[in-house]
Amino acid sequence: MTSPGVDPSANRAEDRAEDQYDVDVLVVGGGQAALAVGYHLQRARRRGATALTFALLDAGARPGGAWTGGWESLRLFSPATISSLPGWPMPAWPGAGAPSGEHVRAYLAAYEERYALPVHRPVRALGTRATTNGFTVTTDHGVWRCRVLVSATGSTGRPFVPSYPGQAAFRGRQLHSAAYRGPDDLEDRTVLVVGGGNSGAQVAADLNRRRLGRTVWVTRRPPRFLPDHLTGGPSSSGPHGTCVRSRRASRSRTRRTWATS
Repeated sequence: MTSPGVDPSANRAEDRAEDQYDVDVLVVGGGQAALAVGYHLQRARRRGATALTFALLDAGARPGGAWTGGWESLRLFSPATISSLPGWPMPAWPGAGAPSGEHVRAYLAAYEERYALPVHRPVRALGTRATTNGFTVTTDHGVWRCRVLVSATGSTGRPFVPSYPGQAAFRGRQLHSAAYRGPDDLEDRTVLVVGGGNSGAQVAADLNRRRLGRTVWVTRRPPRFLPDHLTGGPSSSGPHGTCVRSRRASRSRTRRTWATS
């Protein structure tokens, strides 16, 4: 979603729009953050603490937020007991390790239904404009006016791809983790995974375990692995057997290289 201002494409959509909606609070997004905001608004309404009207706009065609995409082996990096949204604990995961992506998707879909959250989908926000009384949000399915606007879109829909020296000259394939779907088309290739976060760790582990070819995982600092009893099992503690090179941001030479077991 764009920052407050006038987007030419949004203007054209607004001129054509026949459907207009008014709510007090508009939440743009359909993932965990959006559902948590919706939960608290719904609870306050049911308790009589507020009469605010609200709606959630989700660009996705089905519940689950960013979890509707991703790769086959994608899973939480924490156990279900500490991965819940407010109000309702995530059901226990019956398998080994941390909950699977399908388990998370099912939980988020059930969460929407349990609290009767007013989610509209698929509705994509095209632009916003600040007004005297709040905001006007132009979408591909009409115009929404609200007093309070909450942006809960996350980063998956518009991933950040940083620039780096030599990028234009690189002839190999460059892929963001948001677009990674599995190792099948990367067989027998050397793959460099950059980033020490959960996505980088899981992608590196997925590549290392499920294909032939060299996988190199590069992080700014040595990765920290949590004990299995905290993360739900070995599958969520990071890549096993992956060649790891850790580079400090301010230095070009390799500081430490090791292979986890």
